[in-house]
Amino acid sequence: MMNTYLFPGQGSQYVGMGKTLFAQFPELINLADKLLGYSVEQLCLNDTHKQLNNTQYTQPALFVVNALAYHQQIKQSGQSADFLAGHSLGEFNALYASGALSFEDALKLVIKRGELMSNAPQGAMAAILNIDETTLQSCLEHPQLRSIDIANFNSREQIVISGLAKNIAHSQAIIEQQGGRFIPLNTSGAFHSRYMADAQQQFAKVINNTVFKAIQTPVIANVTGLPYQPDDIKHHLIAQMTQPVKWTQSIQYLYAQGNMQFKELGPKKVLTKLVQNITQDIAQNSEQDTDRHSTRLGTNLLTTKLHVSPINTPIPAEQRQTETMLAKAEPPKLSPQQHVENWNLHHPIGTQVRSITHVTSMTNPIMTTRSQATLIFGQRAVVYLHNFNGYFALDELQCI
Repeated sequence: MMNTYLFPGQGSQYVGMGKTLFAQFPELINLADKLLGYSVEQLCLNDTHKQLNNTQYTQPALFVVNALAYHQQIKQSGQSADFLAGHSLGEFNALYASGALSFEDALKLVIKRGELMSNAPQGAMAAILNIDETTLQSCLEHPQLRSIDIANFNSREQIVISGLAKNIAHSQAIIEQQGGRFIPLNTSGAFHSRYMADAQQQFAKVINNTVFKAIQTPVIANVTGLPYQPDDIKHHLIAQMTQPVKWTQSIQYLYAQGNMQFKELGPKKVLTKLVQNITQDIAQNSEQDTDRHSTRLGTNLLTTKLHVSPINTPIPAEQRQTETMLAKAEPPKLSPQQHVENWNLHHPIGTQVRSITHVTSMTNPIMTTRSQATLIFGQRAVVYLHNFNGYFALDELQCI
C-alpha cells in the first residue's frame, strides 16, 4: 500500500481551524507570527477583524494549518508519504513536506503570493457541475464568454471557471441552457486565469530569488498533473498563477500507480470528496473497458470458428480489412513498463488515436491523449483519452 498526502487550498478555511494543533508546535507558530507580524492563532480561532476570508490573510493561515496537520500526521503515525499533492495554495505545503522548501521560505512565498493575488483586478469564480469539459469549452467559445478561463479541473463533474465578475455572472444563463449547474464561489479574485498575469510577473521575481532544495518525496504539479522534475519548481509555481489546476489528472496519475491510499491534511475534507469522485469514475471506466474487451474477444472467437468451418465461404472484404488492421496493430512483445516507456518516447500528449476494435468512423471516433502513458494496478499499460474521458489500453489503440 502506498500513501499520498493531500493539502487543500483556498476555500477550506473556517473560523476555528487548527484549534487542536497550535499548542503542539509552538516553535513553528512563533516563527509564523514573526514573519506575519500578527498572531496566526488568533486569526484562525477568533478572526476578530473579519480577515480570514481575505486572500492576503487566508493563504498564510491555510498554509500554517496545513503544515501543522502534516507534522501531527508524522508525529502520530510515523509514516512518511510516497507522494505529495496540494491544490493551488496547497502545492506550497506539498513542496515544504517534500523538503524542497523550509517552513520559513515557504511561508514567505505564500505571504507574498496572497498579497499579490489580493491586489489583482476584482474577479469572480464559479463551480460548474453536471457538464463535461468538452461542452463547457464549447460554451466558453460564445462571443460574450471568451474572456473566461477554466481555473480548476476538480473532477469530471466539477470544473471551476474564472474571470471578471460581470462576465462570470453573464455566463450563468448560457451554461445552464446546456444543462450545467452554476454555483458562484465566495472569492474576490479571478484566480488561475489571465487576470493574474501582472501578479504572476511580480511573483516570478520573488520565486527566482528563492533557493529550492532537491525534492525528497515526489510532488504532483498542478499545471501538469504529473510529478515535478528536478528543474521544474520555479517554472511550475510561476505558471500556476495563470494556469488551471489539473486536479483530476493529478489523482488519475496517482491512482494509476496502484494500491494508493489518499490522506487529506488540513481543514475540512474538500479534496477527499473530489478524490472519491475521480477514483469512482476511473473504476467505472475500467469496468466498461473490460466489458468492451470481453465483447471484442467473444467476436474474435466467433470469427475464428467461422474460419475453420467446413463450408468454404469467402471472407467478406470488411472482415478481411478488420483482420488486417488487427494484425498490423499487434504490439511488440514488451513488458507493460517497457510498453509505457516506448509509448511516451514516441507519442507526446495530444496524439490522435483510434481504437483498433472498430473500423468505421461512426463507431470509432478519433480521440486525443490527455496524459502520458502509465501503469494501472502495476501491470496494465494505459493512456487517458480526451474524447473517451477515461483510460484506454495501449495495445487497443492505433495512432493516426
